Amino acid sequence: MKFSKLKILNLRIIQYFLLFLMPAFLPACFQTNYLDNDLIPSGKHTIVIMPEQTCAKKEYDRKLIDEKVLNPSHKECYYE
Repeated sequence: MKFSKLKILNLRIIQYFLLFLMPAFLPACFQTNYLDNDLIPSGKHTIVIMPEQTCAKKEYDRKLIDEKVLNPSHKECYYE
């Protein structure tokens, strides 16, 4: 069977799309947990600092309600 160059080019474009672009788009379909965050209800304010720093008791006239160290270089302070 002899294929034309245009047909081969179209098949190659589809092949590269499936090989490179689809794996980049698929994780976005499955990472919906970023949309559901029960720790921070709407209207809350979050500050990110280094773990060795302390959270301020008030930030922009908001009281500190919680603080969590999420990894060795990330600490979050939650304000009302």
